[in-house]
Amino acid sequence: MAALVGIPQPEAARIEQRFLTRSEKDAGRIEVTPYRSIQKCAEAVRNQRVTAICIWLRAFDPAELVSFIGDVRVTHPFISFCLVGTTDDLNQLRGIHKGWQQRFRHYFKIYSDDGTFDAYVDVVRDLFVADAIKMRALGHYQTLPGGMVKFVPQAPAGFWIQGWFSVGSAITGAGFGALLTFLLSKG
Repeated sequence: MAALVGIPQPEAARIEQRFLTRSEKDAGRIEVTPYRSIQKCAEAVRNQRVTAICIWLRAFDPAELVSFIGDVRVTHPFISFCLVGTTDDLNQLRGIHKGWQQRFRHYFKIYSDDGTFDAYVDVVRDLFVADAIKMRALGHYQTLPGGMVKFVPQAPAGFWIQGWFSVGSAITGAGFGALLTFLLSKG
């Protein structure tokens, strides 16, 4: 589920419409929940209801924005972020510490005043879908004290069955190989 945090209309409606659209060419669709405040989104993150966050850069005080993103990065490092705003806002990052400006250079971005808005939204949707698939396939994580991440793999029954058959095949193959070598050496 993607959280749209502080994103005004009509941008929020356009993002939601494109995230929910699905065709044979799309990687998938993403459920969307809008949040007006960082606090409400932070609560959804704590309850593990969010896999991705699109946040309107200008909607929040730069210190509050950086604090929220920093906290989520420590406690839930696999949540994807997308910064949304005007070209000027996203390029200048006014009021944001230089270290965070450098970090934000590699974040997904959607430029609201650009003629490529819909294309950016489609790309971000596909990247969010890929991240969600990756996390579901690889497992889930638990955050330990001090910000350490413990990866807890999901173990479907098929994984264990395949593993036991592989071990059994290896033991059987080794046994037959030794027996065949012994018989050939006698013969």
